[in-house]
Amino acid sequence: MPTYTATELEAEVQSKLRGAGDDLFRPEYGRLRETWIASRFATGYGNNLTACKIDIADRDEQQDFDFHLVLEDARLPFQIVEVLDEGRRRGDEYRNLTEVERKAIESERLRLNSASYAGGRISCELQRKADKYGDPSRLHVLVYLNVCAHSVPWAALANGVEAAAENFASVWVVTGEIKCCINRGSLRAAWVGWKAIDLHGQSGDA
Repeated sequence: MPTYTATELEAEVQSKLRGAGDDLFRPEYGRLRETWIASRFATGYGNNLTACKIDIADRDEQQDFDFHLVLEDARLPFQIVEVLDEGRRRGDEYRNLTEVERKAIESERLRLNSASYAGGRISCELQRKADKYGDPSRLHVLVYLNVCAHSVPWAALANGVEAAAENFASVWVVTGEIKCCINRGSLRAAWVGWKAIDLHGQSGDA
C-alpha cells in the first residue's frame, strides 16, 4: 500500500482528477473522492498537530479501513463516512432534473442549516457504521460532512454526536475547507473547535 505525505497525496488526486474530467463528485469516482478526503485530513492534521503520512491503496480493497494515518509511533486505521443530506444520494445532481426540481432541492438544503440537523445526520451514519462492524472501538472515523450546515458551532456539533462517537477510537469531521475533532478517544492529541485546512501550511481557527 503506497505511503504519501499530504502534499504528495494532494498532487496525486489533482493528477487523476484531470483525467476524470475535473469532476470529483461523480458517483463513479468514489475511491478518488475518498483519497481527496484523506488528503484534506492529512493536511489539516499536519498543520495543526504533527507531521503525518497516509497509507492508501489506489483501489477500494474492501477492508475494514479506507486508509491508515501514519504517525511517528503509530499506524491508525481510518474509515471514511460521507454524510449527505437526508434522502440525498450521491449522483442526484447528475440526474435529469428540471430547473424547478433543482431549486426546490437547494431551498430545502438551505432550510436545514442547523446544529441539530448536522448532528443528527452524523449520529445516524456513525450508528450505521457501529452496527456494521460490531466492535468498532479500534476504528477511527473520518466524517466528510457534505450537508447544508456550514455555520454549525463546534460545541453544538460535538455535544450532539457525543453518544454515537464514543463507540469509536476517535471521530473527526472534515469539509473541503475546515476540520475538527469531535471525539479524540484513544488519541493523545486533538484540538477544540474548527480549524482551517490551509494547503500553504498555516494553522489557525476557522
